[in-house]
Amino acid sequence: MSYRPARIDAATFSDGAISQEHDGFRVSVAVPEEGEVERLFGVPLAKYGIQPVGLVIENNTPDVYWVGRYSVDPDYFTPIEAANRARYSFDEPANEAMRQHFLASGIRSSVGPGQRVSGFVFTNLSRGLKPVNVDLIRPGRLVPFFFLIRLTNLDVDYVNPDEIYPPEQIRDVNPDELHKALEAMPCCATTEEGRGLEDPLNFVVVGPPNVALASFARMGWHISEVLRTRSALETLRSYLLSDQYSYAPVSPIYLFGRRQDLALEKARGTARQRNHLRVWRTPLRCLGKPVWIGQISRDVGLTFSWQTIIGHEVDPDVDEARDYLVQDMAHSQGLERIGWVKGVGAASSAEPRHMEDGSPFFTDGLRLVLWFGEPPIPLDEIQFLPWQGELPD
Repeated sequence: MSYRPARIDAATFSDGAISQEHDGFRVSVAVPEEGEVERLFGVPLAKYGIQPVGLVIENNTPDVYWVGRYSVDPDYFTPIEAANRARYSFDEPANEAMRQHFLASGIRSSVGPGQRVSGFVFTNLSRGLKPVNVDLIRPGRLVPFFFLIRLTNLDVDYVNPDEIYPPEQIRDVNPDELHKALEAMPCCATTEEGRGLEDPLNFVVVGPPNVALASFARMGWHISEVLRTRSALETLRSYLLSDQYSYAPVSPIYLFGRRQDLALEKARGTARQRNHLRVWRTPLRCLGKPVWIGQISRDVGLTFSWQTIIGHEVDPDVDEARDYLVQDMAHSQGLERIGWVKGVGAASSAEPRHMEDGSPFFTDGLRLVLWFGEPPIPLDEIQFLPWQGELPD
């Protein structure tokens, strides 16, 4: 028989695992690299777009909780489905052994009082960063966990937020001081030299990465690949074949003397249709929560040049992308407060401002503030920040 997977035991789930504890639970997550997955499961699952996520859940509460596979990946594969994707053409005994191995490795649907369960959820393949939501559920109660796991299978636009500023450079501010500081921030990003005008900085995030990024992950945002010749050509391929490219790169722009710390995108159709954003960590912290500033825009086409090979045509109505973002995050159930402050500066469609490459943009001049809290937060419980200015039209 040609199917010879490795034995999956307790050590499988401890190597490289990241753990969190709260509300009576300890949850550990491990995402094996592609070679290790092939060793464990006997077949190259990445080839079929499948990425097993290993979970260990310890329940120290007096209640039974349901393990929500949907929260890990809404489009997860069942063990049998994953095995069927990788099955051999003419070896039914091997295929049956594979199905049994996959079934035995899947995680149980529930975890009882004092129990410890472990197993895999077969998710869709991610590259660069793997966001993992783990929701533990019982009637009337949800205990969420969020993990962001760095993968080595893609070069991505991401800087570890803990490595950006040393602790002595972080400045604690109260909400009134934050309001003033946000309005004093630069209107726009710049070129690498710090002179030319780039995209307007039209939103702010207040909240720790594990909370804020969980909300983006829930709503289908992916991290962007670093702009290289290969990724630019992949973008072109997506455009020509009308295919989706979830990790399409964004060009670097600069703030605080550095390129973006994180770039995310939400693909819609092809590479010419997406919302994308860049964020920078600021040295501010308000009520214990780090503060980020960013820009979001909507791509509506592609441009071509000898210098960049390929670029994106941006909708000049940058408020449209900003307003999309607040609606998207409101539905993520992680948004606690919303506000707007002055900062970008108004520009009309009749007299737009222009970026360094000549691209126009117009805006009402307001900067969106998204304040994240612990989910779940229903839409009707989201509050407005008390120091917001005039609401956008």
